[in-house]
Amino acid sequence: DESRLSFHLAKTGEVYSDENIRVSYIPTRHLAVLDRPSYSILIEGEGKRILFSGDMSQHLAECDFPKEAYGDLDLFVCELAHFSVDELAPYLKKTRAKKVAFNHVSPLGKYEEIASLKGKYPFEVLSPSDMDVISL
Repeated sequence: DESRLSFHLAKTGEVYSDENIRVSYIPTRHLAVLDRPSYSILIEGEGKRILFSGDMSQHLAECDFPKEAYGDLDLFVCELAHFSVDELAPYLKKTRAKKVAFNHVSPLGKYEEIASLKGKYPFEVLSPSDMDVISL
């Protein structure tokens, strides 16, 4: 039913909250060259915190990695298409998530690099596929 849809421009900060969940947008620099916004998304509810990195900048500029990844997270879903595993490594060292799941992985050869990360960090490293379920 189209009458239930409402579109508006996204903004930085809290964009939704109710008694169960809070959703916040954190700006990224992925589309800065086009002067368009892009965001990471933090979802908090039932005592759990999940961060979706969204697309970040080419070669991962320091100002682009979401600082929220350095806080306590149950799950950090991190894209891996616009920079290398080596470029991401300094940020992963500071990440305090219980689990890190890599998505939007390109080129596909990076899956071998992701597998090599297992056991190097205190968090569980995941490479989910479509329809996978991640328990928190």
